[in-house]
Amino acid sequence: MIASLLWLACRPAEVKLDDSPPGRAPQTCALPDRAAASADVTVERAFPALSFRGPVAMIQPPEASGDTDWYLVSKYAQILRFADDPAADRYEVVLDLTDRVYSGSSEAGLLGAAFHPGWPDVPWIYLSYTDGSRDDLRSVVSRIPHDGSRFLPDQEEILLTIDQPFENHNGGSILFGPDGLLYLGFGDGGSSGDPYANGQDTDVRLGKILRIDVDRADPGLPWAVPDDNPFAPGGARPGDGLPEIYAWGLRNPWRASFDSATGDLWVGDVGQNAWEEIDIVERGGNYGWGSREGAHCYPADPCDTAGLIDPVAEYAHEGDYNSVVGGYVYRGSDNPALYGSYLYTDTGTARLYAAAPDPLTGAWGSRVLLENTGLTAVSFAEGVSGDSAGELYLLDYSAGTVHALLPGTGEIPPNPVPALLSETGCFDPADPASPMPGLLPYTVASQLWSDGADKDRWLALPDGTAITVDGDTWEFPVGTVTAKHFYRDNVRLETRLMVRQTGGAWAGYSYAWRADGSDADRLDGALTAEIGGEEWAWPSGAQCMQCHTEIGGRVLGITRDQLSTEKIGEWIGLGVLPEGAGEAQAPLSGARGWLDANCAFCHQPDGTGGGAMDLRASAAVDAMGVCGVAPSHGDLGIAGALIVAPGEPERSVLLARIRETGADRMPPLGSMVVDEAGAGWVEEWILTG
Repeated sequence: MIASLLWLACRPAEVKLDDSPPGRAPQTCALPDRAAASADVTVERAFPALSFRGPVAMIQPPEASGDTDWYLVSKYAQILRFADDPAADRYEVVLDLTDRVYSGSSEAGLLGAAFHPGWPDVPWIYLSYTDGSRDDLRSVVSRIPHDGSRFLPDQEEILLTIDQPFENHNGGSILFGPDGLLYLGFGDGGSSGDPYANGQDTDVRLGKILRIDVDRADPGLPWAVPDDNPFAPGGARPGDGLPEIYAWGLRNPWRASFDSATGDLWVGDVGQNAWEEIDIVERGGNYGWGSREGAHCYPADPCDTAGLIDPVAEYAHEGDYNSVVGGYVYRGSDNPALYGSYLYTDTGTARLYAAAPDPLTGAWGSRVLLENTGLTAVSFAEGVSGDSAGELYLLDYSAGTVHALLPGTGEIPPNPVPALLSETGCFDPADPASPMPGLLPYTVASQLWSDGADKDRWLALPDGTAITVDGDTWEFPVGTVTAKHFYRDNVRLETRLMVRQTGGAWAGYSYAWRADGSDADRLDGALTAEIGGEEWAWPSGAQCMQCHTEIGGRVLGITRDQLSTEKIGEWIGLGVLPEGAGEAQAPLSGARGWLDANCAFCHQPDGTGGGAMDLRASAAVDAMGVCGVAPSHGDLGIAGALIVAPGEPERSVLLARIRETGADRMPPLGSMVVDEAGAGWVEEWILTG
C-alpha cells in the first residue's frame, strides 16, 4: 500500500527551524507519495518488499497446473519466480539466458514468455527475445523444457528467427490463444516511418501478428501452419503472403492479450508521432501501417483506406511523448464497475484508460480512469489462478515494481501532495521563493538546456540521513527532495521537485508560479503557455521521469563530474556525504559536457534512448557508437546521413536533431528553443574532434 512520507510534518504550521542543525535540511521538506485513485480504481504496490530490474512481463502458469506463483520476465534475460502473496520478500531466478539474449538497447532483450496451455504435462515455456548485436540483431522465438524441478536452457529449441534491420520495434508479444495456437507480435523493423514498407508487405514477418501451431510440425519446420491462416492453403487468400501471418499493417504491437470471456485478441500498437491505437485483431485483418497511423493517413493525406480496419480506440499525442501499452479486458471480481472494460495505459503520460462498448449501439468508446498513475508502466499482467484470478497488475519499469489495480473509493480524493509550493515545507510559507534554512544549495558544471532559463538548485535530506557512496554510484535516502527554481529575464516561471518516496521510487512534481510571484501552484499534467511573449513548457510527472531515468541515476546534477571538489568537501563536513566520498572528477565542459548533461540520461548502455550511442562524457570517442554509424531512427532526409560524420556537420544527424524544434528534436521534451551555444560546441567537436 502506498504510504505517505511524513505528510503531517510537511504542513507549514509545524515547521520548526530550531530543530534542524546548521547546514542540514529540515525534516519538513519531505513530500508524501502521490495517491493514484479515482472513482473506479486505485493503484497500489502489490508486493512492497520486491523490486526487479527491467520488468517487462509477468505471467502465471495455467490454472489447471495448480501453480499460483508469478513468473516475472526481466528484459535482462532472466525469469524470476515468487509467491502470489503481498508479503512475498524474495524471488528465485528460475531461468537465466544472459549467455544468448542481447539486451543492449532499449527495445531489445527478453521481451515475453508464455507457458504451454498443457503445462506442466506439456512442460514447455515459450520465449520471444533478441540475440546478436547492435549491428546484427535478430528476433528469436524459442521454447525451453522443464524437467519437473527446473528449466533446461541447454535443451532450447529455436522455432523461428527474424532479422531486424534496426534496433527498435521488436514487438515481443507472445501468447497462446483459446484455440491453443501460439500468437506472436513483431514490429515493422524499426527506424522511423517504416522505411522498408514492411507493414504492408505480406511476404515478410515484420509488422505482423503471426499464428503457429506448436503441437504439430510441417515438413522442414518445427511447427505447423494452421489451416485457416489467411495465406495458408486452406485460408481465404492462399499464396498471397507468408502462411504464418495472421494479421498485418502494425507498427509495433508491443503488448497483446485475449479476452478470457470472448476470445477477442486485443493489441496496443505503438504509433509514430501523432496517434496511439488499440485494435481488436481479426484473422486476415489489415490495420493500415504504414499508410495510416491510427485512423489517420500517414505520411500524406489523402490515402487509400479500402480494406483497412479502424482502431477500437486511439488518442493524440497532444505534445506529450506517448507510447501505448496494451492491457486486458477486465474479468475479475474486485472491480465490478470495470467488468468488460479494456484497460490500457501510456508510458509517456502515465494515464490509465478504459475502453468499453456503448450498451445501446455496441460502439466502443474510451475514457481516462486515472490522469496520472505515477508509474512508468510498460506492461500489464492478468492473474489466472488463486487470489489473483482475473485481477490486473501494472509493471513499473523505472522503479522495478508491480502495482495492483484495486477498487476505487467512489470519489476522487484530493491529491496529498501540497497544492501550493508554500505548503511543501521546503520553502518559506511567507516567501515561497526562499528555501527553508538547511536546504543545501549547489551548482552544476554543465546543465540541461531549458530554453535559456537560469536555475537555482537545492538538496534536502531528512534529518539523520545521508547519501551513501559505492564507487561511482550515489544512493539517496527515502525522503530526499531536490528542488529547482527556473527564471527567465528575472521572471520566476517554475519550481520542480524530485522526491524519493516510500519503497524507493522517485516522482517528479512541477509548480507553476503565479504572475504576481506570490506562490506557485502544483500542476497535475503537462502545460504550455506564453510568459512574457515566449512559450514555456511545464512537464507532467511522467515526463520528469523520462529524463530522470533509472540508468541515469535519477538525480542528474549531483554527481562527481557535476559538483565541485569544494562542494563535495563541504557536504562531507556536514555529514551529507561519507568520509572517503572522493573528489570531483574533471568538470564537464564543451560538447562532451553538453551531450552528457542533455542526452546521456537516455543514451548510454541499457538506456531508454535506443540505438547504440553512449553519450556520457566518460565514454571514449571510439566507444560512443556515433562516428561513422548509420542512424537507426531515421535520417531526417539528409543524404548520406550518419549519426556523426567526422568533419561534416551537414551529414551528422546528431547535430540536426539538436537543431530541430519539431517531432525529430532531441532531447524530445521540455524545450522549444534551440540551444545555439550547445549546438555550436557540438558542431565544432564534429569538425575538429
